[in-house]
Amino acid sequence: MLLQAIDIYKSYPSGKMRIDILKGLNLEVHQGEILVIVGASGVGKSTLLNLLGTLDKADSGEIRFESRNLSQLNGKRLTKFRNETLGFIFQFHHLLPEFSALENVLLPALIGRRKGREVIKSAELLLEEVGLTQRKHHKPGQLSCGEAQRVAIVRALINNPVLILADEPTGNLDGQTAREVFSLLQKLTKERNQTLVMVTHNEELAKRGDRILRLADGKARKTASNSK
Repeated sequence: MLLQAIDIYKSYPSGKMRIDILKGLNLEVHQGEILVIVGASGVGKSTLLNLLGTLDKADSGEIRFESRNLSQLNGKRLTKFRNETLGFIFQFHHLLPEFSALENVLLPALIGRRKGREVIKSAELLLEEVGLTQRKHHKPGQLSCGEAQRVAIVRALINNPVLILADEPTGNLDGQTAREVFSLLQKLTKERNQTLVMVTHNEELAKRGDRILRLADGKARKTASNSK
């Protein structure tokens, strides 16, 4: 067991009321699997991913990583945990426009105080793996949407995270590019025995994960194991 969400409740204020999003949600994530979270818009998929990634806090319940209660971490310890253990990929690549592809990839490593030729070489090798060697000095505005998202994937992998959290990573791409980007993400994480939790509306891509979890009425419904 790598990650657990235990009896998670989360709500947000709306005027004088609070809107309940997650209502006693439970889930388990196993080392090395690709878990795909699906559900209707507004059901709380991104909220759940933010809680799993410690970007937000639950009203009650626990998020446990390798049996450690993450709610007990704060400040520098929490920042260090996120930087060293987690990789994040979002629907919009969020690359810094003034930096090249290579410089964007290196940012998490620099935040983690990893510097030097070895880190640069790792970044260059990852960019080579995703077919962007010739584009590494290009800025985001000079890249296609698919290329920019591949840079975002490499950025998420640069610190060799144990867990990658991807929120609609193909949602801004056309069908063919979405399939290519997901195949690449699937290949890279499987080769490194990393765990991937991905939110998507794309049922076709969801079926290519190891397991599907459906959110409805604030809870995780029965999961399905995909046949290979």
